[in-house]
Amino acid sequence: MRLRHRFARVGCGTLLLAFCAAGLTLVEASPALADTGWYPFAATPCIWSPYATSGPLPQGQLDYWCPGYDWGTVEVPAGTSTSAILTTAEVAGQLSPYNYGYRNCTDYVAWKLASLGVKPAQYGGRGYSALGNGKTWGTNAAAHGVVNNATPAVGSVAVDPDGEFGHVAFVTAWNGTDIKVSQYNYDEDGNYTTQTGTPAKLGFTSFDHFESYETTPVPTAGSWSDVTPTAKAQGDNMFKGVSCPAPGFCVAVGASVSSTGNERALVETYTGSTWTILRRLTAASEFSELDGVFCTSTTSCVAVGYSHPAKTGYATPLIATLSGSTWSVGSGATTQYNDSSLTGVSCTTQTYCVAVGTSVNNTESFTLIEVYKGKGWSLSTSPNPIGAHGQPENNLFGVACAGTTLCVAVGNDQTKKGPNMVLIDVLKGGKWANASVSNVYEDSLLAVSCPSTTFCMAVGDGKAVVEYNGTKWTSVQAASVAVNGGSQPPWLYGVSCTGPNVCAVSGLYFVSGGGTGEPVVETLTSSGWDVLPATIDPGYDNGYLFGVSCNQSAGSCLAVGSEVTHSPTIPGNMPFAEIGLLG
Repeated sequence: MRLRHRFARVGCGTLLLAFCAAGLTLVEASPALADTGWYPFAATPCIWSPYATSGPLPQGQLDYWCPGYDWGTVEVPAGTSTSAILTTAEVAGQLSPYNYGYRNCTDYVAWKLASLGVKPAQYGGRGYSALGNGKTWGTNAAAHGVVNNATPAVGSVAVDPDGEFGHVAFVTAWNGTDIKVSQYNYDEDGNYTTQTGTPAKLGFTSFDHFESYETTPVPTAGSWSDVTPTAKAQGDNMFKGVSCPAPGFCVAVGASVSSTGNERALVETYTGSTWTILRRLTAASEFSELDGVFCTSTTSCVAVGYSHPAKTGYATPLIATLSGSTWSVGSGATTQYNDSSLTGVSCTTQTYCVAVGTSVNNTESFTLIEVYKGKGWSLSTSPNPIGAHGQPENNLFGVACAGTTLCVAVGNDQTKKGPNMVLIDVLKGGKWANASVSNVYEDSLLAVSCPSTTFCMAVGDGKAVVEYNGTKWTSVQAASVAVNGGSQPPWLYGVSCTGPNVCAVSGLYFVSGGGTGEPVVETLTSSGWDVLPATIDPGYDNGYLFGVSCNQSAGSCLAVGSEVTHSPTIPGNMPFAEIGLLG
């Protein structure tokens, strides 16, 4: 909260007085998600407030505030106490899952801490004694095992004890002089803002140091941090796909190649600061790889790829499923041809998933689509354009579903003249059909993200970036990367969007005329594209970011790939990961 002398400044002024006199209810507009700091309750209305103008109101309504709220939008519910201060039971019904009033400064900070791995015992969540109003977060910190002092730190909570309720904010940056904070309700309107300045200028006198309890690095806008696993499986390793269903939790998949050349599917989980390798997902004698993964929760994931018993021979689809804490492995539906693999998967619920890939019959390649509806995987018929040599030459690499009414699969096909052209298959009304794209490039689409039925973005080789607006597909262009005094478009392998034109894409760009690949991430917001080159570790020659996943509630993303080395002193290639903010 931040309530000092609010009524002297706001009260029921000329405009508000007209509403009050007319007996009207004020309704607050819900802000766009990008302006909310990704706080999940940004549109939650106040149940009671001094500005409420219907229902039983306390005498002298403008002299009192509802505990847990300090602004107003809607009427008092029937049966609410007519006393000046609501009863404990009434207040409890208005608290968020983090044990503070919705859209107060305290609740935003508590949510932020929880999303970074801080436990409820430290920030005073449900089941624990709350830290109170912002005014008391400094004095109550010690009782929760949290150090409070006058020194700022990234990840700490800034405390302003002034006024009746005080104020708290989350510290996102500190350069030795100025801090940058993100906060809610600073202007007593229940909205998100940021501020930069010295602690004294901003009114903060102390800081609660929760950063020691945070298991996830605090991402800041404009930069991505290296969170590459320090431990790895034996041999060369790479990540090919990633899914982050919750703040501070991601699953990355790929392959680990032993010194003998045998490749095994690799699954690792990331919980903020710790990577955990899941071993023995497939048999040691089995040649396998996982290329895509989608998680609907921290206990439900589907990963897809291919496997076969030796380096030679035919591939069969590989589907690994996480249910609870147990992974199981299967092969999906029986394919029409005996050399098949899956490269992408998307799930809308635990009982609806779509996986895509390629099925090969000698010189012909066909799109492969498998669907899961809760009772096993089944093949789905998809169109296959005739290629340059009078036969189908088609591949699908990525898929995204926005509910069960729209799914989009992307890949490539060879046209009559030979070069690869983008291929888009769209599922509508239960049938798959090819979609056309205006100004299409001669490239491949490798990944797609559809946060809604009216917006999708697909990316791929070279300049292949296309958008869907609910009606048609249009070719667009990501920002070019500055290289050797010039610029070049990146090769993009992954995309994750949380809303229309709010996306992160991952891939690489080439240095020295195409000899060395360097990893790159680009983010798209209302301000346009922002290029964020990533840095590979010392001793590694090349870097690639194949997949990216953004968690909407936290506004953060994890991009994964591989670092490649030719050094005889480094054991092998390494999984590579970068974490950052979306926008």
